[in-house]
Amino acid sequence: MTSFVIESAKSDRSSCKVCKDKISKGSTRIGAVETHPDGFDTTKWFHVACWKVPKKIAPKLEDFAGHHGLNMDEKQTLLNKLSASTPEATKKAKTERKADKEEDEDEKPKKKAKKEVTVSGEGDDLASKYNAMTNAQLKQVLKNNLQLLGGTKSELVERCVDGETHGALPKCPICAKATVKVNDKTKEYFCPGFFDDSMKVRMSCPFKAPQVERLSWLGLNDTPREEASATTPSQKVDITALKEKFASLGAKEACMALIEEARAQSIALPKNDQAAARVHCGTALMATRSEDSSWDPAAALAKLRTELGSEAKEAKADNPCKVEANAKFVAVFEELGKLSKRESMMKASAYLKGALALSQLDFEVTSGKEISKGKKKVAGIGDAIGSKIDELIETGKVAKLDELREQYA
Repeated sequence: MTSFVIESAKSDRSSCKVCKDKISKGSTRIGAVETHPDGFDTTKWFHVACWKVPKKIAPKLEDFAGHHGLNMDEKQTLLNKLSASTPEATKKAKTERKADKEEDEDEKPKKKAKKEVTVSGEGDDLASKYNAMTNAQLKQVLKNNLQLLGGTKSELVERCVDGETHGALPKCPICAKATVKVNDKTKEYFCPGFFDDSMKVRMSCPFKAPQVERLSWLGLNDTPREEASATTPSQKVDITALKEKFASLGAKEACMALIEEARAQSIALPKNDQAAARVHCGTALMATRSEDSSWDPAAALAKLRTELGSEAKEAKADNPCKVEANAKFVAVFEELGKLSKRESMMKASAYLKGALALSQLDFEVTSGKEISKGKKKVAGIGDAIGSKIDELIETGKVAKLDELREQYA
């Protein structure tokens, strides 16, 4: 049974289930309250503008707890939304739409045949390649890469083109359960959450980040990627167990426990400044507290990882190379990408994209200039990356990488 509540948001921590944006403190929100078979209530929050009136329930103003606290404008807005969903209003709207459609039928251009997916620039060849595949083949490619399988053929092709261009979307680095998604509006990566079989309830996950490290793309005949390899094992977090661990801790103890968890997750906390580490963790804990004032350590870890990034590792390629001789180049640009996140996400993304492109080449790289321009140009390799490849070939090192290691490692 679903009940409804309308109120002013008590904080800015709740998110709208439709648009995914935060609901600002003091703004009016609608809550759909559902009772779980085990006896506890769960509430899904919405902006008033985003909320859609359920067809089967058709609630009235009196059904909303808290409606007495609304001002006249807020009441009228809700009444208009409810009245527009009545059977009479719906039937009238359908009649009007049908009349408009018949009136404009002669002026409306004939429907064009469905086009194949096209991608401008370097993606043209990839689009042609995947358009030539059957739906079953496209789904097998996506299955090999642990990607979403649903959708029309055009959506499957678009997903494959994006994957081969930028790499496969990884598992969430927080819960390690769901594959991350991209918010179409903000282009931010987020975790959609997962279903916990032991609790028989869907769990939300707080992970959000402007950038993630994508994985090498596997082809139709490649060995499917295993679940365990779709995320970094050291970053897996049991959200339920973590929350239970922090439930009884005071502010000081919770801060110290978060420092320990952050270091275990290779988050780049200040190494030789414990006071600064406490400031970072204390601020993250307070900023992510739940509405009932309990600690949300998983959300705090996600905030720290977004703000501070991960600790630098030795130059070792994460993406398997088709040609072993190119592994040294891939390792260097992967490390450049990770360390550059502290300075510029745009540069970091370019380095990681270059590393992915190098890992997929089926020939040995002997000149950066040769593959960065002209007939032999490789997608994802520009002048800057090409010059660094030549620097590595000539000197055995890259000055920019040494500079970043000295600064951040």
